[in-house]
Amino acid sequence: MESGAAIKHRKSGENSVVVDGYPRVVDGDTLVFEEEAGGKERVRLAGIDAPESNQMCVDKYGNEYDCGAKSKAYLESKIGQNSVSCHASKRDRYSRMLGTCYNDRTGEELNEAMVRNGEAVAYHQFSESYDDGEKRAKKGRQ
Repeated sequence: MESGAAIKHRKSGENSVVVDGYPRVVDGDTLVFEEEAGGKERVRLAGIDAPESNQMCVDKYGNEYDCGAKSKAYLESKIGQNSVSCHASKRDRYSRMLGTCYNDRTGEELNEAMVRNGEAVAYHQFSESYDDGEKRAKKGRQ
């Protein structure tokens, strides 16, 4: 199914909303759910920080690489053609929903997968949820 499919918002608990659909990946920590009627919902994967889509990085050997495109491609690969559900309870200063997102077919949490595989870092300022995954990713790259 394509990203133009209808977005479903539903309540989950007192202050939580679930957004379901087929998102477009903006970068390694941002999804956009678009409706055929033109509406859209931007969701920032909560508790993580990934490179911007056009960001370049330097590896441990001093070689520059396109880490933004790599991170985006990894998130796209984790979603595939599957629908995604994002559970959110608040918005950031850019009006994006802050959510914990899941691949609906596999059940895999996308936020944690991004950190565990070194494509994003734990956003320590806002959450400690992904600290262990970040430590495992760093240990695996040594």
